[in-house]
Amino acid sequence: MEKTFLEGFEKSEHYRQHKLMSLMSEKVEEPEEPKLENSYQLLSTKSGLIMSYIPMDIAETVFEFGMAFQRNEVDPLHIKHQAQILMNEISEQLGIQSEIDVLTETLGLNVEEE
Repeated sequence: MEKTFLEGFEKSEHYRQHKLMSLMSEKVEEPEEPKLENSYQLLSTKSGLIMSYIPMDIAETVFEFGMAFQRNEVDPLHIKHQAQILMNEISEQLGIQSEIDVLTETLGLNVEEE
């Protein structure tokens, strides 16, 4: 989820910069709104690279969280809690018994803030 969140964050920043340039110069074409291209991510682990998959509807929501966070539209704790609900649903579907913490470090949150 972190990589999808960060992709939304980065694409939103890139979009914002190009949007500003297009407003300042007629020579710069207005950019298209950013969107998630796919819900697969390549992850580095201690054992090597693995392919990760999140269902597209959930991945798009996490991508939107990243965009909203970049634009300072949503409280980080709200994003964290909503993303955790999504991760818990995925874990339950996969039969994973232990909780997988998401976005705490990415959002710069302390465990006490949760």
